[in-house]
Amino acid sequence: MSAGAVESSVQWVHPEELVEAARDQVEHSLGGHPMQIASGSEGLVRLDPRLTAAALGHLLENAAQYSNAGASIDVSTSVGDGQLLIRVRDHGPGIAPSDMPHLFHRFYRGGQAAQHKSGSGMGLSIARGLLAVEGGRVWAENAPDGGAIFSIAVPVERKDGGVTA
Repeated sequence: MSAGAVESSVQWVHPEELVEAARDQVEHSLGGHPMQIASGSEGLVRLDPRLTAAALGHLLENAAQYSNAGASIDVSTSVGDGQLLIRVRDHGPGIAPSDMPHLFHRFYRGGQAAQHKSGSGMGLSIARGLLAVEGGRVWAENAPDGGAIFSIAVPVERKDGGVTA
């Protein structure tokens, strides 16, 4: 990605299809965590579904790895202000303040990673790189009542009922 070898190929897609594609890509890594999906997105958006779904897949894997056993992974989508916003919430311990500035660095595994045997520390860095190709971004924050929320924002065109907004 840093060498510019990944190119974006945009098309019209419904945001829920992105969530389903990402879930299908990483289902083997979800470890039985149920997914709760809330879509506030009507109509289609124009973006690169391959890049967005792959980035989302990395966030889903991360949520599964750091969530408590059997806890749900909550995903929501919304479209507004020329962007698609996808939020992934886990129900784990949250992100330590000392880890927050380093989360998206290559090979970084936070303090909680010591108790998790798998993972290279590349998933969040890869997600950031994939989104950058299409002008998007990713960030993280702690949920007020526990767990972490990872958010993706990707610039989009929107089509509602045949009208492009």
